[in-house]
Amino acid sequence: MSRVRREPILCAILTLFGPSLLLAQTTGTLRGLTTDEKGTPLAGVSIVASSSSQGISGRGAVTDSTGSFQVGSLPAARDYFVRATFPGFATMDFSEVEIKGGQATALRITLQPGTPFRERIEVRARPQIVNLEVTTTQTRLTAEFIDALPILGRNYQDILSLAPGVTDTDGDGNPNIHGARDTDVITLVDGVSTT
Repeated sequence: MSRVRREPILCAILTLFGPSLLLAQTTGTLRGLTTDEKGTPLAGVSIVASSSSQGISGRGAVTDSTGSFQVGSLPAARDYFVRATFPGFATMDFSEVEIKGGQATALRITLQPGTPFRERIEVRARPQIVNLEVTTTQTRLTAEFIDALPILGRNYQDILSLAPGVTDTDGDGNPNIHGARDTDVITLVDGVSTT
């Protein structure tokens, strides 16, 4: 009779704990210690593990007061990427970290102080002030710009119509600018008037 009673109890135990025992064999744990360069434990360091083969990203932990951390239930893989970040310290990356099923992988992390000098780029510009007393407009075209254009002969009169508001409807090289007469145009080439 005692044999009959043991089998249902054994079946119930396997039913309750079987999946967790199976899961424990297919997943592993990442644990470790985080210190500074002097060996002092660092509390509050953010540890994040990810694996592209397992589709895992953002699994992480934060170190406790002893600098220890533990990231559990990680599927077994050999391509884990582990990143440790802490304000004031340089970010530390580890690639190809192997997590074995049913085991704990130990990782010791030593963070180095961040660089005291940080690069800072500041862009300052002043908007061009509109002079209400000047009623003329001008467009400057460089030789490099003209050389890059697909114009036969590189005649300067062929590119006058590229300036804003300029048209040369009859193609005689005497452009019309914003509706003004073609005699009101001054063209300078290297500072010399061509009128």
